[in-house]
Amino acid sequence: MLEAHNRVLAETLFHRSIFLLRQITVDGYAVKAEDTSGAEENQPVKLRNVGAISVGELPIISLEKGEAVEIVTGAQYQTVQTQ
Repeated sequence: MLEAHNRVLAETLFHRSIFLLRQITVDGYAVKAEDTSGAEENQPVKLRNVGAISVGELPIISLEKGEAVEIVTGAQYQTVQTQ
């Protein structure tokens, strides 16, 4: 390690984001878009809350039709598209 003192690397070894998941900026719920189709303020759609994702917790939840999961501010999330 002493040999590296005061030396400069001539080129970048690699460039990769260490943040693979995004962070939510407000409290909210993750839902499937198709489950909220047609919902309006005076005609809400009811979804079943199946859990919560807290700060520092790795989200390992798979939503089924009609389900939602609470996500608190600062929690990580990953967008997953299903068929």
